[in-house]
Amino acid sequence: MVSDFNGLPRWLPTIESSRIVLGKNREVGCIRELTRANGTKVQEKLIAYEPWNMSLSYTYIGGQRVPATITPP
Repeated sequence: MVSDFNGLPRWLPTIESSRIVLGKNREVGCIRELTRANGTKVQEKLIAYEPWNMSLSYTYIGGQRVPATITPP
């Protein structure tokens, strides 16, 4: 399920939709645009995909970042 670069909305409730905006799904170099439940959008690029090793890597390339929250001990 995770290998579907465009399938994040099926298993991550905070992602409302995903669409490939460049290239093809599961193809290194493709770009997806995610829409979060709060309406913000982010774009991510697939930089590695190795189904035989059950791994993929992607990087943020644009859009509204998720703010980090640090809770003191």
